[in-house]
Amino acid sequence: MDPYQRVQEARTLEAMKNGYMGLGGKFCLIAKRLGFPIIRQGGLYSDCTEFADPYEFQETEETIHTMDDMEQTQEIGLHFDGLSRGSNISILVRFHLREIIVTNESNVVYKEVSGELENYAPQEKWQEKIEYFYNIAKGIDKEVKIRDKKENINKKEKQKNTILENLRKKWGI
Repeated sequence: MDPYQRVQEARTLEAMKNGYMGLGGKFCLIAKRLGFPIIRQGGLYSDCTEFADPYEFQETEETIHTMDDMEQTQEIGLHFDGLSRGSNISILVRFHLREIIVTNESNVVYKEVSGELENYAPQEKWQEKIEYFYNIAKGIDKEVKIRDKKENINKKEKQKNTILENLRKKWGI
């Protein structure tokens, strides 16, 4: 085994120990609860995830994006940008590639593609920021799960009442 593979295995174990790996890890929870979705919009005649600069000169006559009958929108990833929270850290999650990229001060400090760790440069500075954001995201996640659970209970109760009402009306029970 060459030294590169040994370092990669050691970093993979360290990333797993810290809870960073996978779509269920700390990075994805931060991006899910504190970030924003990346939306893909497209159809038969158009497909885009971001629009071109509207002030850029275009030679074609039609410059306005139009929707067709088969237009679809879907969430293809998540993006967290810590600049609004006073930290130069960014997390990008792309679902179709199962790719997670974390940058700190414009340097890629973590990159995982399809469960394989490609880059991990642990430093206390950015890891403390991640732990801070993770604790905030974990609190929000807990609140959302409690709210969703209450909503599901209410929904099931309404369905139960609807079924009982229908039985009463139809069969006089």
